[in-house]
Amino acid sequence: MRKVAICAAMVWLVVLASGCFDPEPGEISVRAVKNGRQQVCAVQVFNAKGNQIQERHTDFNGLVYVKQLTPGEYTLKFVDNRGNYYPAVKTVNVREGDSVILDVELTEAPAVPEA
Repeated sequence: MRKVAICAAMVWLVVLASGCFDPEPGEISVRAVKNGRQQVCAVQVFNAKGNQIQERHTDFNGLVYVKQLTPGEYTLKFVDNRGNYYPAVKTVNVREGDSVILDVELTEAPAVPEA
């Protein structure tokens, strides 16, 4: 009976301790294209509460990596080099340890900057 109680206590400790660790972060890989060509732009990342948490810029190949994201839902907005927002807005769900690949076609002209 004592062995069963010890085993039960050990299982309980493992379950309790597993809640103490932060989830493994995820990432989003973005490839921005406009008219079939790679697009240099800023990618703004917003959390589920609508707060901007990161801004990254694509390279000359239209690629950018957004890393160290806790699991959750994120909204990505795309901005040209004049500060104008493209109409393309993407919502992405990142799970623990996920690596999400997102291809974005920026087909329309950017709108005037948001106030």
